[in-house]
Amino acid sequence: MGEQFEYRLPHPVTLARNQSAMLPIVHAEVEGEKVAIWNARSAEAHPRTAVWLTNTSGLTLAPGAFTVIEAGGFAGEGLIETIHPAERRLLSYGHDLAVSVAAKRPRAHDRIERVVVQGGVIRWQVLVQSEVTYVVNSQHARPRTVILEHPIEAEYTLAPGHTPMAVESTALAHRFRVTVGPRSTTELVVRTQKPEQTTIAIDDRMSRDQVALWLRERRIDGSIEQALAPVIEGFEEVRLLANRGAKIDDEVKRIFEDQGRVRENLAKLGQGADEAALRLRYVRQLEDQEKRLEGLRAEKGRVDTAQSDAERRVDQLVKDLAVDRPL
Repeated sequence: MGEQFEYRLPHPVTLARNQSAMLPIVHAEVEGEKVAIWNARSAEAHPRTAVWLTNTSGLTLAPGAFTVIEAGGFAGEGLIETIHPAERRLLSYGHDLAVSVAAKRPRAHDRIERVVVQGGVIRWQVLVQSEVTYVVNSQHARPRTVILEHPIEAEYTLAPGHTPMAVESTALAHRFRVTVGPRSTTELVVRTQKPEQTTIAIDDRMSRDQVALWLRERRIDGSIEQALAPVIEGFEEVRLLANRGAKIDDEVKRIFEDQGRVRENLAKLGQGADEAALRLRYVRQLEDQEKRLEGLRAEKGRVDTAQSDAERRVDQLVKDLAVDRPL
């Protein structure tokens, strides 16, 4: 149900039978200021002409149409919703073609506030900053007040110390008052910001080049680089051992494949004296390969042990790593 209200006439009115009358229910002066209003989500170049009305009548103003008379002539018309006593409302009724507004939005940028290294991850606490410059031009012969509506974006707040105080905020926009001199241009810069967090795991994919890039981009400082250095060295050792183990496995696989071919060739040989020398060569080749396999198996065992030890050491380094530093 809608909200109910009533009007009471100060004096009784008597009507004759079959007669009607139009009675003034509200006849009062109210506070109002002529402004122009422009919304950044609008594609229009010119703001709308509006009156910033404060209902000082003491009565509720019912919804309906309104007409604006200015300097004795028709200035525009519009619709209003219910306005309660003391409520302030912007009522637009036309376009101000002598005023134009444009918005320049440079690229948003990030500012790292803090770096936390703990629990095997690096967390960057980032402040995402956005800036919009509103350029307002007026061709009026007198100063003009323009209300700029800057859209409210999810999680963004006005940057303290960098943006003028909004005269009013709604659920959808912050409203800023700009006064433009006669036939002049003025600018309003609105800066907003929101906090974000970026996380990356500290694992064997991390390299010296990546850490050096973070340092150049000022995502870390020299002390954090030094703290990460032993961990990077540990990862490099693990990678070297893992690569050596993979090469040993590849060589073992090639020897097995070659032995298979040698045995096939042996099986095809006859018992003649002319094939005895070839048979002897194949047998010696298999013996040499078995010796090589024995050495490779021993080396693979040593490499696997060294790799496991290196992984345990670097895991402990990662667990012990703890840095909490503002940048």
